[in-house]
Order: sequence, then structure tokens, then C-alpha cells
Amino acid sequence: MWQPEFLQVTTVSARQHGLITAAQADRLGVQLSPLAGDGLLTLLDWDVYHVAGTPQDATRDYLRAAWLALVPDQFAWERAQDAVVSHTSAARLLGLCAATAPVITFTAEQSRAMPRATRLSLGTFDPDEVVVLEGLPVTSALRTVLDLVAAGTDAGELRQILSTAVRTDRIDLTVLYRQLAPAAERFGLPADGPSFVGEFLEALDGELSPRNQRALATLALPSEVERVTTALQAALEGVDQEILAGLAAEVVYRSRAH
Repeated sequence: MWQPEFLQVTTVSARQHGLITAAQADRLGVQLSPLAGDGLLTLLDWDVYHVAGTPQDATRDYLRAAWLALVPDQFAWERAQDAVVSHTSAARLLGLCAATAPVITFTAEQSRAMPRATRLSLGTFDPDEVVVLEGLPVTSALRTVLDLVAAGTDAGELRQILSTAVRTDRIDLTVLYRQLAPAAERFGLPADGPSFVGEFLEALDGELSPRNQRALATLALPSEVERVTTALQAALEGVDQEILAGLAAEVVYRSRAH
């Protein structure tokens, strides 16, 4: 009789997107092999099983399985953000690229034994650098790009990820540039705004959010934005300088876009 055991398994797996580890089952006093033999479970990898009848998504299931396998004897709800999906794995999960990687990358504060086909990067996070996406802790779009730059990611792949992130407004281009510019030389990146845009965002198309329209104009055409800002200052006395600069950048963007 496997019904009571299967009920225990499904109760746990329902909170883990249809997955359960062998170590978690041991805590329940359940042997998974008979259930797998009856076709009720499918082994994904790392002694992590998928429960029959629950939704499947190959990309996300293997990411979730790898994350569970990092601490296989703990249930997902018992864990804090002790390891976060990062780098290319995060970019793919966030929809910033379609590239696949031979290993799944996580970032954590402390070193640990890693399952096969996974990689650990050591690092710490600010609260706004981690998002929870369908039950998985993932680096934010901005942190993902910064990690990929620091890791020396191929320029072509980085160009695709950056343009997608900016076009879909997942990243504030102004904030990104401010964080990258001081370390541009160390990472082999162009430091000035026009060169940065030319290297990574030249082929940017489609409608941008207002904040990224202004940022793109300010980076790509700084002298033009400055000229329009000066003209607006003369016409609109007493208006805050930052507001004028934003208006000027929007004017320049729209004039170049049409």
C-alpha cells in the first residue's frame, strides 16, 4: 500500500513545484523507489524527483532541482536565501537571454559542497539585489548584469542581455552606467557614455520606458542634451536643474527617434 506514503510526498511536493528530494523523503520515513517503480515519480537528477501529475517545465524544474539539491535534507520553506540563482542561469530565468550553460550557477556567502553540473560563486547581496521568481531566489536584472560583467562574459552575449534588459525596462540604464563606469577600465569596458552606447546599445530598437529614453539620450548625445538644457534654462527660469536636464534628454531622444 503506497497511498499514505504518496499522500505525504504530494503534500511536500505541492509546496516545491512538484519536486521532492530523497533526503526529504527520508525525513518523512518514505522510500521513493517503490513509488518511482510504479510510475508515480520521475528522477530528474541529484536524487530529486518530479511527482507525476504536476506541471512540468524543463528549464525551471532543473533549476529548482539543483537548488533543492544544495541542501537536500531541508524543505524549501525551511531555507532562507542561502543560495541564489545567478549569472547566465539568472539571465535565462529572467528572460534576458536564451543561452544555455553547461552548469547552473549559484551565488552564496559561504563555500559549500556543490552537486554535479553546478557552480558556486561567492558573494553577498543587498536586499534589492535578489528577487523571488516562481519560488526561486534569483539575482535582480541589475545584479545579474553586474555579475556577468565581472565574470568577463563574452561581449556579444552581454550586448544581447543588456539591450533586452533596457528595452524591457528591467534595468534603469542610468543606474547601470553609474555602477559600471568607475570600474570600466578594470573590466575592459568603454568608460564614456557615447562609447558605452555604441558598444552595447547601438542596435537598441523598440519603444523604451521614459527613464531609459532620457538615459540613452544623455549617454549617447551629452553635448546635445546640454545644449537643449541651456536653452530651457533661459526659457524656464527657476525650474530645478535636474528637471530641466530630464526634459532636455527627452526632447533629444524624441527628435532623434523620428
